[in-house]
Amino acid sequence: MQELITKISPIFVIFVVGYVLKRINFLVQDHAELFLKLIMYVVLPGLIVPAFASIPLSANLVVLPFVSVFTMFFTLIVAFIVATMLSLPKQTKGTFVLASSIMNLGLALSFYQAAFGQDAIAYFLLLILGHDVVLFTLLYYLACFYGSTDHVFSHHKAFRKLFLLPPLWAVVVGLVLNITKTQIPYFILPSLNLVGSLFTPLLMLALGVVFTVPERLSLRLCFPLVIRSGCGLFIGLLASELFSLEGVVRAAVVLGSAAPVGFNTLVFSTIENLDKKLAAQIVSAALILGGFMLPLLLYFLS
Repeated sequence: MQELITKISPIFVIFVVGYVLKRINFLVQDHAELFLKLIMYVVLPGLIVPAFASIPLSANLVVLPFVSVFTMFFTLIVAFIVATMLSLPKQTKGTFVLASSIMNLGLALSFYQAAFGQDAIAYFLLLILGHDVVLFTLLYYLACFYGSTDHVFSHHKAFRKLFLLPPLWAVVVGLVLNITKTQIPYFILPSLNLVGSLFTPLLMLALGVVFTVPERLSLRLCFPLVIRSGCGLFIGLLASELFSLEGVVRAAVVLGSAAPVGFNTLVFSTIENLDKKLAAQIVSAALILGGFMLPLLLYFLS
């Protein structure tokens, strides 16, 4: 446990630094939005291409991407029903639905890697594969829909944004390289790795800047946390039993499915003009929740 804490402590340190820099007015909201846009358009492609180019694709592990896909669809439906019952405004409903569906697999992966080592990461990357395909297609499309201020929603405009999204093309490029057994050129790979390494510092700085302590625990704040991790944990455990998953594969499925609300909730809300304040509160609360929940899950899974 001490080794695990040592490895994940920089994540929380950078978060605190971002919060302190906001309190002394060195960083402001505009800086956080710039960081999040850099993550979406520059950093994520640098992270995604090498990861998907090297992921081992085999028939016996094909179930893993579909577990994350099914989990996202399940939580999406539950969130839509709950948000409709709460009669939320359009932009708030968009953030609510996205928060309930998007997983923070990056945070979960850091715990998983610390517990099971580098060799086990491949299983977790397969979960990320399914997640990212849905994230950068359906969920981004929903962000465009709920963020639209036009009287009539433009499907053409939304699809245009979708197909110009760099992370989506990064997934495609990575998979093509993988399937064709093509190596990333040696003079490009270091640059991709360098850009991808900016993911955690930029993300945690941005979260620190936008972090706000909720004045009260409202339903619109708590429900996405419960739907995302509670329903996700149920699906992960169910899938493990149905497909007789064991060891590190079972741990990947359960930990990934129960991951807290993902940071892309805030990224999408910022880019598409959804409820950014609610998104920041949910992501911040989810980060704290994940810091306690994920180590406990690892303890029981080990």
